[in-house]
Amino acid sequence: MIQLIYVSHATRLMTADDLQSIMLSSIMHNSKKHITGILLYDQGFFCQALEGEKKLVSDLFKTIKKDTRHTNVIKIFDDDIAARDFSTWSMRFIDLNHYDKSRIEGYQEFNEALYNENYLRPIEAKKLLMQFR
Repeated sequence: MIQLIYVSHATRLMTADDLQSIMLSSIMHNSKKHITGILLYDQGFFCQALEGEKKLVSDLFKTIKKDTRHTNVIKIFDDDIAARDFSTWSMRFIDLNHYDKSRIEGYQEFNEALYNENYLRPIEAKKLLMQFR
């Protein structure tokens, strides 16, 4: 089993309907494949963790990279795991635009790193994602 984390930029700001569509299709697809994870959206940026059988997660990531709703898809973590971090959800979705970001630990560091992909570290992404587990 693996966990894969990536970040990307939306090609445009997503509406509530856009985000709901992504969430619903993710839940339907992932539950059939026993893939779990979480997707964060914030001001045109996505950060997602996917967990499951290696081939299924890799195939899904290939599909995700082709999705025209986002660009600059950067895989920042891809490794074997002994247990799932997000086992409760086929896809949990969090729109950070509805949160007080000053209360989210590590948000500022992660957000700044998105603007400079050379400094984006998996630990920052994982710390941010785990707060919504």
